Amino acid sequence: MMIVPCCSTKGKARFGCAQGGCRDCQEGLLRENKGLVWYMVVKQMPGQAEYEDLYQEGQIGLWQAIMGYDPGKGYQFSTYACIAIRNQVWQAVIRSLKTNGWQRVETRAELLGEVIVVWQSAQTHEALSEALEALSDNLRQIVEQHTGWEWEEPQTFAQLGQMRRVSRQRVHQLYQKALALLRVPAISLRLRSLYSLDSRQDYREALRQNRAYHRKYGGRR
Repeated sequence: MMIVPCCSTKGKARFGCAQGGCRDCQEGLLRENKGLVWYMVVKQMPGQAEYEDLYQEGQIGLWQAIMGYDPGKGYQFSTYACIAIRNQVWQAVIRSLKTNGWQRVETRAELLGEVIVVWQSAQTHEALSEALEALSDNLRQIVEQHTGWEWEEPQTFAQLGQMRRVSRQRVHQLYQKALALLRVPAISLRLRSLYSLDSRQDYREALRQNRAYHRKYGGRR
């Protein structure tokens, strides 16, 4: 017998409905995205960790992602959810090792290294998302499409030019303009701080690159 959900909400609006307490949307989103839990648990599973335990932790991460996802920010749910699932899984691993007294020093060091990578990856994604929001829609789309942001297939400048009915050179110019804007200290501060690229020398180098851009392209928009 097929169960027909009572809620008729569709698309990205389902996240708002789920966050408002709709059980149909909550259960539907959990069911439809459970493959992300399996993928991240298998990918991140450290050594002899119990699969079932980590899968349950991954389910918690998926639930947190559903309840915290904001479609208005422009990034895909799969990317947001994978970060939440991965963080939840590694937190469980840390708790387990603390309980067992960190029996192997080398295992502890390796794990801490993995945790730092996970944390930095999540922070970098958030910082990049915030920085891209400072761009106009056209510039943001060019950067996202050319770099393959959110796991999409990267597009060449020629392909982007065909999509916009402009030359490859024009798209390249707009891409350079976007990079110049992203180097502005007010926009790049958080991202630079994550990678210790916020010294006076780093900002002088960013200023030099932006001056070179303006000399090359002048007042062209």
